[in-house]
Amino acid sequence: MQAIGKKAVEKMIQEYSSNPQDIICCICPCIKQCCFEVEEEVKDLFQKEYADLDNIDKIIQKGEIIEGKQKYYIDTTEINRQLLKHIGLKEENIIDSGICTMCHSEQFHSYRVDKESSGRNAAIISLV
Repeated sequence: MQAIGKKAVEKMIQEYSSNPQDIICCICPCIKQCCFEVEEEVKDLFQKEYADLDNIDKIIQKGEIIEGKQKYYIDTTEINRQLLKHIGLKEENIIDSGICTMCHSEQFHSYRVDKESSGRNAAIISLV
């Protein structure tokens, strides 16, 4: 819930007078909704933080009850897409890799799969 993408764009606007309509954002491989399983307390944090986003019931979907605990699946990619659109990025300038690092942990690092032995992924940010 750090909204790093949004903060980066805000910094680009403040520091470099960037026009958000000219910014292109690529959402790199990350954990996707199919694998971002959380319990009630994390779901509540996301629901409170992002209550004003469109389609919050699609962003936070109810899963199964496992060992007596209700599970939820959160779409952080959609959260980031909406945050970026709200600060002025064009929909067509937000490009999602569509790759889930947990589903493809043989190609990408995933803390949820590898725990403490997990490596790190990187991002590239450039001003031109």
